[in-house]
Amino acid sequence: MFTQCQKCKAIFRVNLREVTAAKGKLRCGECYSVFDATKTLSNTMPTPFQEVVDLQSVSPFKAATSSNKPGTDKNQTGKDTISIRENSQNTATKPNTYTKKRQPLNKWLLIAAIFLALLLPVQIYFNMKSRAAEEPRHKPDKIQMVNYNVFAHPNESGVLLISATMKNIAKFEQPYPVIEVSLRDSHSRVIALRRFRPSEYLQNYNKKLMLATNQQSQIKLKISDPGSKATRFRFKFY
Repeated sequence: MFTQCQKCKAIFRVNLREVTAAKGKLRCGECYSVFDATKTLSNTMPTPFQEVVDLQSVSPFKAATSSNKPGTDKNQTGKDTISIRENSQNTATKPNTYTKKRQPLNKWLLIAAIFLALLLPVQIYFNMKSRAAEEPRHKPDKIQMVNYNVFAHPNESGVLLISATMKNIAKFEQPYPVIEVSLRDSHSRVIALRRFRPSEYLQNYNKKLMLATNQQSQIKLKISDPGSKATRFRFKFY
């Protein structure tokens, strides 16, 4: 389509989209005056013939600028192209601007999500390690019975009294163990068995009480007398 400047009669090639976006108001690339393009809009070349400027490469939403003349822009052929009025900009560019602003945000959200996903196993590991460090280590196999003596209780009939000394040979302190005492016959068959919690063989016991490394502890245990069949004793720690 073609239109013509009413002032200098310069002819320009335009498209309907550009004219509509500018509401019909265009700036002449020759005399720089603003004219109503709809008044001379035509599908045929107006007469008399003058130089025609192709406006298809010109954005209808941004005024063209030139280093030589204000309001003009040079195309690849060196011809001046018409500029659209600055107030002809509409909201059609807003969706593109919004999309460009959202892209960096989505990128950083993705990076943050990946970072948190990688950080979670590390936090779990250090949390478990911290809890393990806070909990006292317990190695019953590092406790030995140094010596013991079994005899009839002097004041209670049918009861055996066991006086013993146990030692923590571990390189760290640990809780007092549960002690298992089993009485066996000559064929190692169990005749009697009992387990003692720390509160049963220690006076003034509390859960915070620890058996230090290389510490020896005196204990006294009472167990029912199984009779003459019991010839062997065995101690086990839990």
